[in-house]
Amino acid sequence: NYDILWRSADGSSAGSGIYNGDIGRIVSIDTDAENVTVDFDGRLAAYAFDSLLLSNSIGGIVLSRLGYIGDVAITVAAIIGSLAVLGLIILVAQYVRGNVTLLLIGVMTGYLANAIIGVLKFFSPEEDVKAYVVWGWSL
Repeated sequence: NYDILWRSADGSSAGSGIYNGDIGRIVSIDTDAENVTVDFDGRLAAYAFDSLLLSNSIGGIVLSRLGYIGDVAITVAAIIGSLAVLGLIILVAQYVRGNVTLLLIGVMTGYLANAIIGVLKFFSPEEDVKAYVVWGWSL
């Protein structure tokens, strides 16, 4: 996000750099050009649809701006994800006798997920790692 080009709303100046924590308002979604224009206090920045897929927080905002269908899509995705995790916990809990063992399995699963993410980050291009880290900070 730090190298995103912006221009002032009146066209008198331009620059680069939209920083984590900058709050913007979506002013237009152009489906033909496949980009979203966001106003950050008078600085207009255009985001391509494919770059929004790397930044789930912005992608979620864009999806929610699509009105009722976007809100339903976010809600359905959240419900499906939480039900999948709940199902996995219930499945494991049926085979494990003690709560402490279940807790340790959960901690080990977290470490395994972190190790997989570490390997993926090692083999990923620098831009993707940067997008992942910035996405993690925006939660």
